[in-house]
Amino acid sequence: MIDVEIALRSLLAGYAPLTQLVGAAIYVGERFPQNSPRKAVLIYPMHLPRGYTMQGPDAVLEMRAQIFSRHKLKPTETSEYEVGQIAEAVAKCLTAFRGTVGNIRFQLIEAEMLRPAGSRTSAETIAGRSQDFLITANAV
Repeated sequence: MIDVEIALRSLLAGYAPLTQLVGAAIYVGERFPQNSPRKAVLIYPMHLPRGYTMQGPDAVLEMRAQIFSRHKLKPTETSEYEVGQIAEAVAKCLTAFRGTVGNIRFQLIEAEMLRPAGSRTSAETIAGRSQDFLITANAV
């Protein structure tokens, strides 16, 4: 399934409105890397079981991906507007996308949920949005 994650990251990295906001800071994994930029996107894949037919496993790959958009605010910043822009760019890029990226043919990417996700400490505020996408694909 790692090919799907790589293709998903490539799809996001090739979307100009998103890269204008976060540059190359698009990661796959369980958490943001240490010392990652203030504005970044994280793809957290959650794999679903493969379907089976009478002949064995089918070729359809399904996964759910939580995509976190983050903006670490500087002490002088108060607006969380930019994290909304990042989340919107992710949604516009992925929602209802159909096409081939690398060796993965995306049959459907469906947005399921959007929720705020962030934290505040005395030193910094991290504004965030978490979006769930259901992805149906197959290898070409």
